[in-house]
Amino acid sequence: MLQRCGVSRALPLLLWLSFPVVFSTFAPTQVENGAITGQITVARSGFLQDRIQVSLQTRGITVGKVWTDTEGKFLFRDLPSNLYYVSIRDDKYEPYDEEVKVEPRTNPVNILSITLTQKIVVKYQVNSAIHGSNPYIVDTATYERNFPKKAVKEFERGAESQLKGDYDDAVRHFQKALKLAPDFYPAHNDLGAIYVSQSKFAEAQAEFEAVLSKNQSDAEAYFNLGNVFLLRNRQDEAINMIQKGLTRQPKSAYGQFLLGSVYEQQARMPEAEQALQDAIRLDPGLARAHLQLVNLYLRQKRNSDAIGELRFFLKNFPSDHLAPHAKEVLQRLTNRQQVSTSQ
Repeated sequence: MLQRCGVSRALPLLLWLSFPVVFSTFAPTQVENGAITGQITVARSGFLQDRIQVSLQTRGITVGKVWTDTEGKFLFRDLPSNLYYVSIRDDKYEPYDEEVKVEPRTNPVNILSITLTQKIVVKYQVNSAIHGSNPYIVDTATYERNFPKKAVKEFERGAESQLKGDYDDAVRHFQKALKLAPDFYPAHNDLGAIYVSQSKFAEAQAEFEAVLSKNQSDAEAYFNLGNVFLLRNRQDEAINMIQKGLTRQPKSAYGQFLLGSVYEQQARMPEAEQALQDAIRLDPGLARAHLQLVNLYLRQKRNSDAIGELRFFLKNFPSDHLAPHAKEVLQRLTNRQQVSTSQ
């Protein structure tokens, strides 16, 4: 969910985070359908306060709707191989859309980590002091005073169209706002969000860089630009952006989790393990970081460590959607260990 100026529409942020789950290593050879599961948090405030509805679409058709549980988790089961879109429309949060490719034979379970952004009540200022400032502390009066009224009007119209899912109309309004006020970085941000949803990553990169040129203090902006680089398979630049975000928010468990995930994709296993362990230390409740660690251990054939992490996961997250499958993986690993010992 890329947010206005915090830039965090997990967007596509989490498309690349649908990492091959630990369970794929031991999946049965005949796999017909897959699943999409995830956990939703709220930028800057943590977990969801209320349950919300998540919908799943493909080819413009809604194929399912589910409600999150009390921990913000959701699950879509029995999905044939296809390209899907996870969509969230809730009055309290910015719209969220993410593309997920389900390929049951290679990755039975796609795990998403979604960060929603609360709809902004406060607004932003544009002046010489904006660099390094926090946009979230600026009130509505300051926002309207510093932007041309016509630009504000176009921006609000674009936001309304974006909320309705009319992205072409939203783009037109945001572009008009930027013609009237080139420094209007909330419009750059929302325009970039739409480009990400359309897989126009080069255009999205340009918009997010424009956001950061006006406001360099928000860690989420760096995390999301890093995600765009990763989506473009520019992993070194992705790491650079994530690290810049961590410089501004060093105790971000989410940032460490992203860093560890990129490192693992690069097969930089010691660094990946350290970052994931740091994420868990900062937030022991970050269940997906535990699963990513299991995945890392299995890639390194460290079955004993994987068993230990799985036991910890099952003990501390017994109601997690992936717990039943985790039990199966643990049982298979344990059986293999016992056979190896007996021989």
